[in-house]
This record gives sequence, C-alpha cells and structure tokens, in this order.
Amino acid sequence: MESKRAEQSRKRARRSIRRRGRRVPLVAVIAAVFVLVAMGSMLNSKLDAQVRDREAQLANARFELDMQNKKRDDLKNMLDLAATEEFIATEARTKYGFLADGEIRFMITNPYVLWGPEGPPPEFQNKDE
Repeated sequence: MESKRAEQSRKRARRSIRRRGRRVPLVAVIAAVFVLVAMGSMLNSKLDAQVRDREAQLANARFELDMQNKKRDDLKNMLDLAATEEFIATEARTKYGFLADGEIRFMITNPYVLWGPEGPPPEFQNKDE
C-alpha cells in the first residue's frame, strides 16, 4: 500500500512540476502579442508603400502605352494619306516646286497689294511688327 501511495505522490509531484513549468506570466504574453502586432503593422505599412509604388509604375506604363499607341495610329494615318495621289501631288508642288503639265507658276513678290483697303489679315500683321 505504501508503494502505491509513494507512486501516487510521485505522479502528483510530476504533475505539479509540469503545471508549474507550463505557466507563462501574463506580462510576457501581453509583450509577445504587442511585439507581433507591431511587427505586423510595420510589414503592412511597407507592403502598402510597395503597392502604391507599383500602382504608380503601372499608371505610368499605361500612359506611355497610350501615347505610343496614339503615335502609332498617327503614323499609320500619315502612311495611308501619303499613299494617295493627291498627297504626292501636293507635296511635290509645295515642298519641291514641281508643276503639272500645262500649269503656269505665278510668283507674287508683294502680297500686300492683294489685300486692299481693309489691310492684311491678322496673321500677317504680326509678322511686320
């Protein structure tokens, strides 16, 4: 019987040691929770800043893409226009001074005489000043 009692008392002692060893002070738990929350908050703020930076980069990339698409469309339109006979004839006349068969070139040396009493148009008045 005594051996049973001794064995039971040893078991109780082991349990009480285990229980005492498992106890964590409340202050330590609160401190650990505070540290975890602080670290989570710092990581969250860093991630938010990185997300904002990536969104700004994405907006810039989209803007540049839109500008490149517009430029490409403008160049396509110019290419389509340049393929027409009218465009080629107009460019030859205005840039290079070519004449078609039967055309006569008139050179106006004093355009001011063409305006009459009302005077030159506003775009020519600015050139004289």
